[in-house]
Amino acid sequence: MEKVEKWTQSKQMKLNVKKTKNIIFNFSKDKKFSTDVKIGNESIETVSETKLLGTIITDDLKWNKNTNNIVKETNKRMQLLHKASKFTNNIKDLKQIYMLQIRSKLDQSAVVWHSSLSLKNRNDLERVQKSAVRCILGDSYKGYKDALGRLNLVTLE
Repeated sequence: MEKVEKWTQSKQMKLNVKKTKNIIFNFSKDKKFSTDVKIGNESIETVSETKLLGTIITDDLKWNKNTNNIVKETNKRMQLLHKASKFTNNIKDLKQIYMLQIRSKLDQSAVVWHSSLSLKNRNDLERVQKSAVRCILGDSYKGYKDALGRLNLVTLE
């Protein structure tokens, strides 16, 4: 019986105080408060934003920082698409690069945050896709709506 208890105690999950953060979501204008959360004798750091599974969450639950981060990351990935378009005009191959490298990042965790995006956030994300479809179609690009139809894509909306 004593061996079972020791084994059970050793297999319990323990929080790492250095990796644990506290974030307070309080939308009250007149009732501001803070908390001091402790594990043992160590206080957990209170933060105004954190990154959880690649998604930036802020204490005001606005998605500006997350959107800016996604746009920044996808613009870096757009370089690959631009370089590939210089070597081939195969639309199928270029679309596959877009879907795997760029669109996957644009859609990352969208079920969590997309319904709460501001119009500016939506436009910032859509601008990346507009640029990508223009790059994929090259000289045959005739407009965003036409490009979406030809590539069998939908807006990020």
